[in-house]
Amino acid sequence: MENGESRNKYKMLAIIIMLVFIFGLTYLAAGKIEGGKIWKDARQNTIISYHLWKSGHFSMDGISPTYFREPLPIIFTALHIAWFTDIPKTVSSELITTSLRYTRQIAQVNIWYLMGVFLSLWWLSWRLTRSHLVGALAIIGTWLYFFGHFSNLNRPLTESPAALFFLLSSAISVWMVQTRRLGAAILTGVAMGAAALTKAAALYVGIIVIILLPMALILFEPGHRRKSCLIFLAMAFGFAVIVIPWMYRNYVNFGEFAITQRGGAVLHTRAVKNQMTSEEYAAAFYVYSPWIFRHYFFEPYLGFHKTDLEPGGRWVKLIRYQPGDRVAIQAGNVDKTISYLAKSRAIRINLIREMRAQGIPAQQADKKFQQVAINMILLDPCKHLKTTLVFAWRGLWSFAPSIKPILSISTDIVNLFSFIVFLVFPFVALWRKRIDWFAFSLFGGGLFWFYAFLTHFIPRYSEPLIPLVVLSVLVLFRSLIIRWKKRRCLS
Repeated sequence: MENGESRNKYKMLAIIIMLVFIFGLTYLAAGKIEGGKIWKDARQNTIISYHLWKSGHFSMDGISPTYFREPLPIIFTALHIAWFTDIPKTVSSELITTSLRYTRQIAQVNIWYLMGVFLSLWWLSWRLTRSHLVGALAIIGTWLYFFGHFSNLNRPLTESPAALFFLLSSAISVWMVQTRRLGAAILTGVAMGAAALTKAAALYVGIIVIILLPMALILFEPGHRRKSCLIFLAMAFGFAVIVIPWMYRNYVNFGEFAITQRGGAVLHTRAVKNQMTSEEYAAAFYVYSPWIFRHYFFEPYLGFHKTDLEPGGRWVKLIRYQPGDRVAIQAGNVDKTISYLAKSRAIRINLIREMRAQGIPAQQADKKFQQVAINMILLDPCKHLKTTLVFAWRGLWSFAPSIKPILSISTDIVNLFSFIVFLVFPFVALWRKRIDWFAFSLFGGGLFWFYAFLTHFIPRYSEPLIPLVVLSVLVLFRSLIIRWKKRRCLS
C-alpha cells in the first residue's frame, strides 16, 4: 500500500514539475515578444483577422470576401484581438500592422500556440515512451530550434498554429491506434481538418493518412478488419465536418471547392524552377545549404565559390529577389527578371492583367495558373522527380540558427541528422511492427514529401515539423538504449 502511495506521489510530483517547466518557458517566451512592423504574409493574416473581428467579414477590405489565406489562424487571431487586446475598432487596418503598441498585443496570440505545442508535445511523448524526461527534452529542443526563430513569436504567422495542429494530429493518431476508440478516430479527423485549415497542404496529406492508417491497422492486426473500417469512417467523418463547410463557402463565393486560392501560384513556381539546367541542379545543393556546409564542404572540396551567389554570379537564378526583380515583376516584364521565382511571378502578373482585360475575375487566375503548371510538369515528369531531391534538401534546413559559429555548426549537424531520422521513422516503424510509431510519423512525413514534391519548399514550410522531428530522434534513441541494456543483461 505504501509503495502504491509513493508511486502516486512520484507521478503527481513529476506532473507538477512538468507543468511548472512548461508555464515557466511560456512566461519567458512572453517576455521576448516585442512586436514590430507586421509585413508580408503576417500582414495579410492580421488585416483579415482585424476585419473579421470588426465587421464579421473574412476580407482584406472589410467588404469583398477572400480565401487567399487559410482561415483557422485568422479566426484565432480575431478572437485574440477581441478578448485580449485593447485595440479599438476605429483604428485603420494599416495602423494595427505598424503601431508598436498594437503589433505587440497582436503577436501575443503566439503565447497560446506555444503553450499548446508544449502541452501536446508532452502528451505525445508520454504516449510513445511513458517518460516525462523525453517530454522535457523534446520541449527544450522545440524551444531551441523552433521558437528560436523569433519571427514565430513576434509576428502572427501560421507556423506556430501549424506546429500545434500537426502535433495534435500525430498525438491523437497515436492515442487512437493504442486504444482503437471511435471517439479518438473522430478527433483524429478533426485535428487533421484543423491542420488543413491552417496549412492547405494538410488537406491532401490528411486524406492519404485517413486511408493508410486503417490499412496499417489491418496489416498489423488482420483479425480487426471491421473495427479498422469503422475507424476509417470515423476519421473521414471528423475530417469532413471541419473542412467541408469552409470549402463549400469558397465554392459558393468563388466557384472553387478549395481551402485557398494560392495553390496554383506555388505549383507554378515549382514548375518554373524545374527548368534549371544540369549545372544549376548540381549547384542547387550548394545554394540551398547552410553557410557552414557551403564554407567547409562545398567550396573547398567541390569547387564552388561564394562569388557565384553574389549579384551577377553563376547561380543567382536559384536565389529569390535579385536586383531589379521586383521592378520587373510589377511591370510584368518576364525577360528582365533574373531569378526563377521572379519569372514565375511576372508571368502571373501578366496573366491576371490579361484576365481582367477580358472581364474575368482575378480569382480565376490561380486555377488557370495551376493548369499551366501541371502541363509544364507533365512535359517532363522525370525532371520533376529529379528536382524533388533538391527541394527536399532545401526544405530540411529549418532549425533556428545560432549567432555563434560553433553553435551554428552543431545546430546544422543536429538539423541534418534529425530530419534523416524523422524521414526514415515510418519505415523503422513498419520494420519494428510499431503501429504507434507509424501513426506518429505518417502525417508529418507525408507533409514533408508533399512540400518537396509540389512546392519550391522554402525552409519555413518545414518549421512546424520541428517538434515532431526532435521527438522522433528522442524516441528512437531511447528505444536503442533500452534494447542495448536488455542485450547487455542477457549477455
